Amino acid sequence: MNDIPNYYIGDLKYDAKNGGHRGWVVGEFMEEDTVRKNEAVEILYFEFPPGKIEHPTKVSSIIEVTILLDGDMGGMIDDREIHLKKGEYVVISPGTVNNTARYTETGVKGLTIKAPSDTTAKKIIK
Repeated sequence: MNDIPNYYIGDLKYDAKNGGHRGWVVGEFMEEDTVRKNEAVEILYFEFPPGKIEHPTKVSSIIEVTILLDGDMGGMIDDREIHLKKGEYVVISPGTVNNTARYTETGVKGLTIKAPSDTTAKKIIK
């Protein structure tokens, strides 16, 4: 019999800041025995204050979706500068060089969703 509950109710901001996974709240890397540990998807909650964001440029072998819940942020995809604002999102195909979080003038809150969950999928470029 499976002793893992089939649901989890959490506080997104609290779990992201206190879960020990740099903001990730769902994915195969979760240690605890909850439905949050799975190979299907990874979910990250992030907040950045105004200014330059120290976030690496990378390429990933899985699909990535970043959704802005509040604020605005600038970044790059391949060699193209992008700017996202509250309510907008970007879907990035596997194999695409990107850094969607390079700077924010207002501060920002958002979610990044990747599928499937694969800790080896991301390669830092710079």
